[in-house]
Amino acid sequence: MRNKIEQVKRAEAEADEAVGTARAGAARVLSEAEQSVRELLRESEADAEQEASSLIEKATSEAEAEASKIRASADTQCKTLEGTTKSRVEEAAGWVAQRLTS
Repeated sequence: MRNKIEQVKRAEAEADEAVGTARAGAARVLSEAEQSVRELLRESEADAEQEASSLIEKATSEAEAEASKIRASADTQCKTLEGTTKSRVEEAAGWVAQRLTS
């Protein structure tokens, strides 16, 4: 009987040791998994920041190109209006001069 009790106690001790080893292993695996997740998160954040920066740079470049086109178009229209205005002023001055001399 005593032999059986000692066998049970040894089995319990072995089970406790196995549970302790399993817990330590699980804690190590969990710690490693958390570290991997943190590392992946840092990499993802860095990738996202790089992509955002690239998109901002592209959008800025496209906006500057569009603004340049708009400025060029506005300059052309201004020159056309200046020419038209000058021509109309000359016509008006000629008409006034003709009326004054007649």
